[in-house]
Amino acid sequence: MNDSELDAKKIEVLGEHQEAIGNLYHIYSERSPDLSLFWSQLADDKFRHVIWIHSLLDGVRHGKVRLDRNRFQMEAIRAAFQFVRRQIASARKRSGSFPQTFPVALSIETTILDKKFFEAFESDLPELRELTCKLLEETKEHLKKLRAETSPR
Repeated sequence: MNDSELDAKKIEVLGEHQEAIGNLYHIYSERSPDLSLFWSQLADDKFRHVIWIHSLLDGVRHGKVRLDRNRFQMEAIRAAFQFVRRQIASARKRSGSFPQTFPVALSIETTILDKKFFEAFESDLPELRELTCKLLEETKEHLKKLRAETSPR
């Protein structure tokens, strides 16, 4: 597999990761009637992120987007993706709401930012640079919303 194909594979996994997070948040919305809108909005954002990531993937395939390989490790994204998949499996086994939704979501969003998944893209095209900024900013906003929901009132 050449470098371009490897970059494309990394971005595909990143898209699958975002889709899995959206699916998890959707499950949370179904299990938490009082917070259904909150979780649904986060899920919808994640599904929109998948579309944006596909645009970046197309950019990589056409040489318009580059990936900083030092900032984007396949092992990190795979580990994050596996964590989300385990959370989905766990959530599906439970009935009703469960208290660990916020700690899990905080962990997921924090990992995305700590591992700098959305800071590894480079492009000369303003619209593609803007997409990466939007991904990063929305993830920061998710973390902010999650923290606001979990802070004492």
